[in-house]
Amino acid sequence: MADRQFIMSSPLVAALNTDADEVATVTLSEPGVCHFDQMVTYASDPNDLAGYNQTGLTEAIQVSGLLWNGAEQLIRGRNAAAPPGSAFSPLRQASIVRLGDYSGQTGDTLAMTAQVQGSNIANGILGFGFAFSPRNRRLGYTGPIPSGRPSYAGSPTSGTIAAAAAANVTFTADADGIIDLSGLIIRCTLDQAGNGAYGPADLGGLVVTQITLPSGDTLILGTGTGGAPAQAWRGNRAHNFVDFGMESMAAGSTIILGVTNNAPDIAEVSFGFPFYPSNGTTPC
Repeated sequence: MADRQFIMSSPLVAALNTDADEVATVTLSEPGVCHFDQMVTYASDPNDLAGYNQTGLTEAIQVSGLLWNGAEQLIRGRNAAAPPGSAFSPLRQASIVRLGDYSGQTGDTLAMTAQVQGSNIANGILGFGFAFSPRNRRLGYTGPIPSGRPSYAGSPTSGTIAAAAAANVTFTADADGIIDLSGLIIRCTLDQAGNGAYGPADLGGLVVTQITLPSGDTLILGTGTGGAPAQAWRGNRAHNFVDFGMESMAAGSTIILGVTNNAPDIAEVSFGFPFYPSNGTTPC
């Protein structure tokens, strides 16, 4: 598609506690269409959980409220209904719960009320977002895709990102060409032992706070400092939750991935995507 989608996100709320209601709210920063089918949640615990080696809680939360503009409740049921929040997990392979599209104005809100069980959860972090088509349409690259062989382009490894720290990871194009932003893939590994020995990939504690294009345009919107779950861009996903479209790159131009490591351990991050060089070799 030519029209670029964005992510409209909530600020992160750091008070997800055992059996207690926690509310995260997306406030629209501009008018447009909210695609609630493409909603994704972020939930993690920044503390070491004894007996567990994963930090993500997106599959564990329950959602007791989705309130549009303080008036329309999208969660239904008697006797304190609280269905599984995994319906909006970035790990899902398809959108089973389809809430449809809502036209919104600047300042409109969607408030999510969520809970998590387990006496070991304290000060967990909650947030969410959804694909968004702004009324002020912004086009991605709409020209022809170079006919040469595609490449796989990426950033260098970030270096160590401390627990609770933010960092920018930068891809720098080495040639003119076209980037497929919807093919974004993010990697994160944690030093859980604290000795420089990084373990298996764990995106559960990583938040993407911003994606900045060469033009300076940004892909994550919303009122307040928020972000989107890095799990939405894992390499083994079945589909995309947002269509960022294509971006034209000149040699030396950059795409900057802003992240925050909410895991309790040091992290290292890198990212990549399909790249179509302007002067690529002709396929067989």
